Amino acid sequence: MTTHEHTDQPMRHRMVVFGHDTMFMSHLPMFSMREHAYQVILETELTADDGTDPMQVYRDDRRQHPDVAFYTFDPGRFVLPDILPADGHPAASTKFTGDLYRHHVEHSDPPPVMIAQNVTVNISNVVHGRRFDPHAPASAQLDYRAFGGDGEVYLAHLLTRPPDFDQLIQVTLNPALPTAELHPGPVVTVAGRRDMAGERLQPGEQAQAGDATVDVVAQVYFNDDSDMTDPPGHH
Repeated sequence: MTTHEHTDQPMRHRMVVFGHDTMFMSHLPMFSMREHAYQVILETELTADDGTDPMQVYRDDRRQHPDVAFYTFDPGRFVLPDILPADGHPAASTKFTGDLYRHHVEHSDPPPVMIAQNVTVNISNVVHGRRFDPHAPASAQLDYRAFGGDGEVYLAHLLTRPPDFDQLIQVTLNPALPTAELHPGPVVTVAGRRDMAGERLQPGEQAQAGDATVDVVAQVYFNDDSDMTDPPGHH
């Protein structure tokens, strides 16, 4: 899925956490820093050594806070390409550990609230994993990666090079894609749209993507900062 050399340093690779029955995580990328210059989307499950069920804690918290668009995961340091398949070989690692927060762990309004501490992320599927190519041409079309299943379908905007935008949206597709086709899922191109933040898919909107009609249910996450920068402490 990606080609890499094991020269990255261990870093704290924070993730946007979303989904209801299934938990997905999306790496918070940065174009300018080698170790963070990846777009990575994972299908995951949480476990804990203390006998608790962090997945149930997450699902219960989601039900109690339906207005919260996403959660975040703050892991210990690890080498990001270690969790990505490369050159036909499986990933070197399928786990990392850290803490789960309601709201954005890097923002103060609203303040983040830890709901599960020292839990293990078990990666069941790498939906998308790619290091950014600084020489890649800007995309001429608005492309998203489709993934999900069981009535919960998402699109992730495919990042290429700055200026760009990171966006996760929940959608319905008509005709619907079988769950098997959403692992990892096809790239869909939105008809008549340029690859610009101002032309991205918006909640409540309907658009055509290939043979499918896309209805946007909600925007889960959006960031159009020029470098996807974040407050101090990310690294």
